[in-house]
Order: sequence, then structure tokens, then C-alpha cells
Amino acid sequence: MALIISDVLAYHGSVKKAAYQIGFLFQSQDDFLDVYGDPKVTGKIGTDIQDGKCTWLAVRALQKMHSSPKISTQLIADFKQSFGSSDPEKVEKIRKIYDELQLKEEFRRFEQHFAGEIKKSIAEIPDVIEPIRPVLDGFVTKLVKRNA
Repeated sequence: MALIISDVLAYHGSVKKAAYQIGFLFQSQDDFLDVYGDPKVTGKIGTDIQDGKCTWLAVRALQKMHSSPKISTQLIADFKQSFGSSDPEKVEKIRKIYDELQLKEEFRRFEQHFAGEIKKSIAEIPDVIEPIRPVLDGFVTKLVKRNA
């Protein structure tokens, strides 16, 4: 917004890329914390599984299940039957599927890698608007340490 106000639209694209990446990381973390976050810390009880939301975890689970010949068709059937249900047993089944697919560990790797990609995008911001770099870097640093 500050770029638009200050009439520096020529540099809008480079900042926009980093801003979108930061937003994607934030939403992905929100998806992760909905399932794995401590409600006492996050301040909310996660319901993404019950609501059948298209989250980072759900999408990645489906990708892994459909791309690996080692995954049983029963696991896929269990996911389809349980995802989006408010039945506590079905919600727990989805959590177990996420654990079996090692999505918690995979998310942490994704988070670190993607934060690095964002830092690269920030570094590509033209020198003429260099003062925005530390602001964006600060967002990324806070995001990687985020637990709520």
C-alpha cells in the first residue's frame, strides 16, 4: 500500500511477490497450527478437519496418498470417509493419517525451505526501495518462530 501511495508502482511487482509468499506461509502455518497447535497458546480449538477445509495438511496428505504406491487404498478410503466429519473418532483418524504420512515433520521442512525462498525474493527487491527489505525480513523471522 505504501508503494502505491508513494507512486513507486514500477517496483510493485517485486514486493508483491514477497508479500504473496509471506501470506502463503502464514496461511500454511495457520493450517498446521489448527491441527498441531496447543489451544492454550493459539487461543482457539482447531476445526479444519471437521469443517473439511482445503488446508496445507489435507492437500499434502492427498498428494502423498495418491502418488505413493506404498500407500494402501484403505488409507485413502479412510481419509475420504473421515475428512469433514465432526465425529471425534473420525477426526482422530485423520490426525493419525497425518502422523502416518509424517506431515508434521514434512511441514517443518517446508516451512524452513519456503522461508528461504521468501528471503531470496526479498533480496531481489530493487535497491531504490531497499528500506522495505528489513520490514519484510522481520515478518519472515517472526513467522518461522510462530506457534500461535
